[in-house]
Amino acid sequence: MNGTNFIRAIARNCGVTVEETAKVLRSLATNIKIALNDQGSVTLNGLETFKNSIIPEYAEINPIIGEIIQNSIAHVPEFKPAKELVKQDVKSLSLV
Repeated sequence: MNGTNFIRAIARNCGVTVEETAKVLRSLATNIKIALNDQGSVTLNGLETFKNSIIPEYAEINPIIGEIIQNSIAHVPEFKPAKELVKQDVKSLSLV
């Protein structure tokens, strides 16, 4: 399911407009980013946990020129689905 179909399905299920749903989802994404930067994790019960994972500084060799490249620390968001979501019988659900 692509993003447009996903937004339409949520809008239909909630009885709101597609535009309102898209606005809410954009706000959700923005606030998850802000929370990850401030607190390091976000838990939405029954859905998932987002958390910041830190990839430490490391060096690697450029295979083309043989030069050593130093990579700095990177903060990467991780997603861990809730057990309820993973165990859900997806065939019994219909979003469309």
